[in-house]
Amino acid sequence: MKSIIFLLSICLSYSSYAQVKLLDNEERVLEFETLKGKQLLIALDTNHNYLVYRYGSKENVELEFPDQLSSSWQSFQYSFFMRGGGLQNEGIDLNYLYFERGDYRYVVFQEYSARTQEYEYGIRVIDRESGKTTIIKAQASSSKGSLISLRDLKEIKIGDELFR
Repeated sequence: MKSIIFLLSICLSYSSYAQVKLLDNEERVLEFETLKGKQLLIALDTNHNYLVYRYGSKENVELEFPDQLSSSWQSFQYSFFMRGGGLQNEGIDLNYLYFERGDYRYVVFQEYSARTQEYEYGIRVIDRESGKTTIIKAQASSSKGSLISLRDLKEIKIGDELFR
């Protein structure tokens, strides 16, 4: 009986680790659920040592990037464009976090339009060889956090290297 309880506790702890979730030493940058029920999490180590992308279901993390967290700052690119002026100027706020893995480019997007007064969230997966783009849309109501917070990370120092 004790061995069954022991095995069950190991299985439960392993399955909870496989979930797309925030670890104790991380803070959420952006999190949402896709229209098909998958989860995306962009997390930042509380000491700013790494940035990580996790995607999958509650049962299985399908993609965690990068493989080596110590090199995460070199693996991601962030860009944004903002045009103010509200509705009269068709204001927009476009935010993108992207990385490449194999033949694919992954672009996490957060886009705001003053015309619709709504944010759109999702992931664009671009096959760099064929140019085909797949858009994985998020349930906007499920989003927590914002890519905008990455604007505040002007400089990150890891060891002797400075990243801007």
